[in-house]
Amino acid sequence: MGKSTNQPGWTDIAMMMCAMDTLHEGHTTLTISAGLDGKSGVTALLIATKFDVLPGSNFPEVIESKSEFPCAECGSLETHVFRGLYAQDFLIGEAYQQRFLPGVA
Repeated sequence: MGKSTNQPGWTDIAMMMCAMDTLHEGHTTLTISAGLDGKSGVTALLIATKFDVLPGSNFPEVIESKSEFPCAECGSLETHVFRGLYAQDFLIGEAYQQRFLPGVA
């Protein structure tokens, strides 16, 4: 049997990504890599959601969010990723409302 915790785990993360894909009709990916700029002990995360958009649409084809772990708010990598997915979902909601998104063309 799995361990019981009050924090999200990798199963929760996978379920959240599937739910976002279904809700927003996109495809969400998570990339975890060594820290950028040669930072030692830092893990870089990139969450990207790709959409099939029609020509002439002003909805972005890709929405990305980046972060680094460890951070002051999260005690585990799983918590950091789950928090990042919530942030990504918010950015997608902003795009639906056609608000300005920094870094998104």
